[in-house]
Amino acid sequence: MQRREESKRDRETEAFAFRTQPTVFGVLILSPPLLRFLPMFTLGLAMTLRPDAYEKYKLAHDQLWPELARGMHENQVDMAIYRDGHRLFLFATAPSKEHWERSRQDPFLARWDAQMAQLLETDAKGNIAFTALPKAFGFGEFK
Repeated sequence: MQRREESKRDRETEAFAFRTQPTVFGVLILSPPLLRFLPMFTLGLAMTLRPDAYEKYKLAHDQLWPELARGMHENQVDMAIYRDGHRLFLFATAPSKEHWERSRQDPFLARWDAQMAQLLETDAKGNIAFTALPKAFGFGEFK
């Protein structure tokens, strides 16, 4: 009886591990241990919210345009934005700088940036005022 339970648990573990493998169009590409050896492009940016703009900013991101999400997904871009008062800190990863740059060519991005420029501080040309953040420390996959 115990042997049968262990065997079932092993099969369930293997099935879960297979389902969670990274895939491209449903094709298994690499197991997680092998992913550790691939270089990764990372990026940190800071932005400043305009006064009283956070709620609209948050709502826009909660309702992210599917076309924009699809473009980032197709280029394997992952992103998180953190907030500290009126300052926002964007952290993004992609398999390479080329993937990141391709994602920035998305035709929907210019419209999105124009909408975000209403909520974020801008430069003299009306573009979102990003500050590139130099990496101060990296460990593990972020080294």
